[in-house]
This record gives sequence, structure tokens and C-alpha cells, in this order.
Amino acid sequence: MNPPKFVQVLARTWWVVALVLAAVVGSTSYFTFTQTPIYRATATVLVGPEKKIEQTKDVVGVLRALDSRKVIATFAKVPASRKIRGKVGEKLTLTAKQMRAYRIQARVTPDTNMIKITVEHSDPRMAADMANAVAKETKYYLEYLYTIFDVNLVDPATIPSRPVRPLVSRTLSTAALFGLLLGLGAAFLVGGLRQRREAAQTSPEPRPRTAAGG
Repeated sequence: MNPPKFVQVLARTWWVVALVLAAVVGSTSYFTFTQTPIYRATATVLVGPEKKIEQTKDVVGVLRALDSRKVIATFAKVPASRKIRGKVGEKLTLTAKQMRAYRIQARVTPDTNMIKITVEHSDPRMAADMANAVAKETKYYLEYLYTIFDVNLVDPATIPSRPVRPLVSRTLSTAALFGLLLGLGAAFLVGGLRQRREAAQTSPEPRPRTAAGG
């Protein structure tokens, strides 16, 4: 019993699969391992009523203001603002160029009055230090502008142990799968072309026609 046709093709063109797979995984590995690892640190602040507010109705009024979501959404824009970046840079004695190496973002945790401040940098310790510095500067700035609110650092950033990118294992796994599929496609293409060429070579040549009555 003869093996299926695709098995026969792969038996003759396996080297194409191996070559394409090696090329894809090899180039991806080179690109991945030459990238600078980026680490992400996160600090969380909680926005609430100012501690000196004693009247219950005043506390309720502050909480209602936060429930409108416009207030907390506005506060979330502050950490990544030029104002805060400038103040943090001055306190940490960093130049504008050095500050640009940090990616600072902030977002509100859904259905809460918490703001997560994330900082990405190639140095994990510097990412954590920057996240905490931005959180503290945000606290001072918001409490100065809005005296009815307290901004508290409830979850300081810690030094991340793993980079967020590149994700080596995921990237190489994806590259291997893509390389395998691409290699199989190339192998069947080469196999098909080879079969056509062999068929053309083995087919009998047409006999020349003789003239009538010759």
C-alpha cells in the first residue's frame, strides 16, 4: 500500500521545511535577543475625602463628586502630564532627555477611585523609583489644587523581576509555528514543481506527422 501523496511529497522535500523553519526561528531569535528588555513598575494611589472633613454631608458630597467619574478621570491625566514629569525630573536631577526614556501612563481601576500609575524603563529599579516618585508628586499636586481630597499611595511600586517585552518564549513559539506552516507551504510548492518537471521529462515526445501520400 502506497503512503498518501502528501507524505510522499514531504519525504522528498523535508529539507525545505527544515530550512524555512530554521530561517524564521533564527531571524526571530536574533531580533528578540538583541532587543533591550523593558520592565514595568506600577504604583497605586487612592483618592478620597480629606481627613479634616468631619461633617457627614460634606464627606458624602466629596464621594458623589468622585462617583461622577469625571473628577477621577481628570486626576488620572495628571501623573503623565508635563507638569508632573518636570517636577519629578527636578527632584531626581534628571535631564529632559533622561526623562524621555521613561514611559509614564495612568489609568483608573474600573469602578473604584484608585489610579494605577505605570512606568516602563530598561532598568527595573529605576522604573520602580520613578513610579513611586510620580505617585508622590501627583499626591502633592492634587492635594494642593483640591483641598477637599486626599490622595494616598496605597500600593507602592516594587522592583519588577521580569520584563514585559520582549516575551521570549511566546515570541519564539509563535515564530516556530509560523515557520512550520510557511515551510510546509514551501515544501508542497517545491514538490509540485518537481513533479511537473519530472512528468514533462518522462512524457513521450509527439511523433512527427508525415505528409499524405508520402
